[in-house]
Amino acid sequence: MTTLNVTEHPLYETWRGMRQRCTNPNHSAYIYYGAKGISVCDRWSSFLNFVEDMGERPLGQTLDRIKSDEDYSPSNCRWATVSEQLRNRTLTNPMQNIRREGNHFRVRMVLIPGQPEHCKSFPTLSDATAYRDELTYERQFHRRLGI
Repeated sequence: MTTLNVTEHPLYETWRGMRQRCTNPNHSAYIYYGAKGISVCDRWSSFLNFVEDMGERPLGQTLDRIKSDEDYSPSNCRWATVSEQLRNRTLTNPMQNIRREGNHFRVRMVLIPGQPEHCKSFPTLSDATAYRDELTYERQFHRRLGI
């Protein structure tokens, strides 16, 4: 593979996205990766090393970290189906229902199925997290009541 066609390789965007999520504070998913301390191993600074270690992506699978609280590395990554990834995700994701949008943080959550979602923006992550936690408590209350 030559330097000229690396960007055309089917895995290039996977590699690039992985690195952006971990290193670019302006990336929309940085708060779930880089801000939590997730990084990419030094070896995978090279796209060719990433391809060599991971091999070609099987149809219908995407890059997955085996231990979701550890870095991207050959020993912690695999190709996995969406259902495998859902079973593997961190259930206590501190950023669940919070998305960074420009210079603010938006909380979006449905408390009762079929009802409108709650949506509110905050200037700080701590304010957004506090509101999200209140909504989570309220949703658990509704569920216990069978609403």
